Amino acid sequence: MSDNPSFVLHGINNVAYEQRPIPEISDDEVLVEVKKTGICGSDVHYLVAGRIGQFIVEDPMVLGHESAGIVSKVGPKVKHLKPGDRVAMEPGATCRVCEDCKRGRYELCPDIVFAATPPYDGTLARYYPIPADLCYKLPDHLTLEDGAMMEPLSVAIHAVAIDLVVEASGAEVSIQTGIFIARTGGTFVQLGMGAPQVVIPITTLLTKELNFKGSFRYGPGDYELAIALVEQGKIDLKPLITHRFTFDQAIEAFETTKVGKSPDGKPVIKAVISGPDVPVDVI
Repeated sequence: MSDNPSFVLHGINNVAYEQRPIPEISDDEVLVEVKKTGICGSDVHYLVAGRIGQFIVEDPMVLGHESAGIVSKVGPKVKHLKPGDRVAMEPGATCRVCEDCKRGRYELCPDIVFAATPPYDGTLARYYPIPADLCYKLPDHLTLEDGAMMEPLSVAIHAVAIDLVVEASGAEVSIQTGIFIARTGGTFVQLGMGAPQVVIPITTLLTKELNFKGSFRYGPGDYELAIALVEQGKIDLKPLITHRFTFDQAIEAFETTKVGKSPDGKPVIKAVISGPDVPVDVI
């Protein structure tokens, strides 16, 4: 294909299909033809609010970051991948030289280029360029839909530790409840992103001596572990994908996710959008 149709956010509740240039790649990158993309809550946040905390959409931005696809082109320094390989895509390229990157906490890199986080374009397009080491080959018996689900699964893997409560909604009342129900001396992990400021029962947190930690995206080893868990049958992703849409139905997919159910009343867990010209039944 010589074109690159993309699903672009221009402003609050203002999206459009556009042709974008096919990206060039550097020596250590690959060009992936995106086949499956899940809709994340952050994508919906950007659509309805134009921002998440300090991340503000100021220029048109391609949405999407939970993706898998097929390698279309490889840079000359790439040795472990070839055109035709099916890959899960980890959508955050880091600087690799800052203190956080060097200490193995690259998810905290201040210069991370993360798909569909302003000002960087996301993956809801035909082609997406990505560092080769952020592409993970899928075992033969895993589908491209499985590959797209590795991103949210890696988020969950990154969050999990000791006796703990994981708060994944970002809602203030849920955060407060989580602190109250956490075991004394346990760990409370804040995973969901909601309002930038919330009220918490700080005395309860102190007297329980809770280990209160934030969990942001994923870090080293999380994608590999996610793929291994699914490959070994320890996690079944298939029941989590409740709705499927073609690329041309992306607006409907976002609306369904925003509402939380399809017109037939079926609740949404995860909606997946197929790449351009990819039928929804090709997984």
